[in-house]
Amino acid sequence: METGCVKKGFTLVELLIVIIIIGLSSALILVNLNSQPDKFKSSVSFFEELEEYSVLSGKTIGLYKSISNIEVFEILQNQKNSKVEQSIDFLDSLNFENFYFKSLSGEEINLTNKSYEYPLIIFYPSGTCLGGKLILINQDYGYSVTILNNCEVQIGQIN
Repeated sequence: METGCVKKGFTLVELLIVIIIIGLSSALILVNLNSQPDKFKSSVSFFEELEEYSVLSGKTIGLYKSISNIEVFEILQNQKNSKVEQSIDFLDSLNFENFYFKSLSGEEINLTNKSYEYPLIIFYPSGTCLGGKLILINQDYGYSVTILNNCEVQIGQIN
């Protein structure tokens, strides 16, 4: 005598295989998404060091864009003066193709492979800044580093 029992559902092995595949896929995606912000941690500490340098030295300093990197100079009487040793070439380490600067007032400047004679960001001895947003983009992703007027640094991903 047949009972007419029909097997419904998935076996435990089938469920485990699906869970393992989903877990591995998620891990790979998260590793790819989180690898770029690690590179930006050095830029955050760079801007924090510039603020600290300005406060401790009592000097106004400006962040300038040269063709291939960012340079830091002391500013005296609204003029670029002596170069500060904290200048670093972090643009090359980030490997971005396009570089833009957006002031907090909204003006956007394309600085890809260009220099700019005016300071992009100014750090004052009072611990305040004339901030802005650095926008770095390549074909796969984009990131922004925003320096607010209180010198707070924010990192964001651009979709």
